[in-house]
Amino acid sequence: MNKNNQITLEFYKKQANEFVNSTQNLEFSELQNDFISKIKPNGKILDLGCGAGRDSKAFLSKGFDVIAVDASKEMCEVASKFTNLNVINETFQSYTHNDNDLDGIWACASLLHLSKNELPSIFEKYSKMLKINGIFYASFKYGDFNGITHERYYTYLTETSFNEIIKDIHSLKVLSLKTTFDVRSDRHNEKWLNIFMEKV
Repeated sequence: MNKNNQITLEFYKKQANEFVNSTQNLEFSELQNDFISKIKPNGKILDLGCGAGRDSKAFLSKGFDVIAVDASKEMCEVASKFTNLNVINETFQSYTHNDNDLDGIWACASLLHLSKNELPSIFEKYSKMLKINGIFYASFKYGDFNGITHERYYTYLTETSFNEIIKDIHSLKVLSLKTTFDVRSDRHNEKWLNIFMEKV
């Protein structure tokens, strides 16, 4: 594990309760519904970097089969209690799923903790776990920054920088790139890039 990953995990270890309180009960149904509308009913979803378990719980309540993964042991414990799932404690790099049987991958505000040069191989790796026509959602803070801020490592992306990252990954077709504003009341001025892709 590199230094940036360690710094980020240390934050989630120290700030677990604060993070849970600020994210677990956020209203996030618009993007969740956009995602599941593209997936067959009761399909299998990988919640990649599930955090406090908000989205996993929402997908479970709608009848989906959910696999939840997070690199933070503390987040896994919280999410397991919240969802009644056995949340898997693995990093993006270490997690393995040998079958290409996923209907969807949901990576909400998680892959943004990787560096730009790590992202192409991660998108390639996880695309192989999807069924043909499976949907891959990912979100990033919007902009051109990369580095340590708020005690975590972040990669911000724009439409242009994302397209540069994905250009050689021919198994994924971009369906849409859209920007939204942060749903947290104290961060309404922060923009996010929401990415929907399809396995082809």
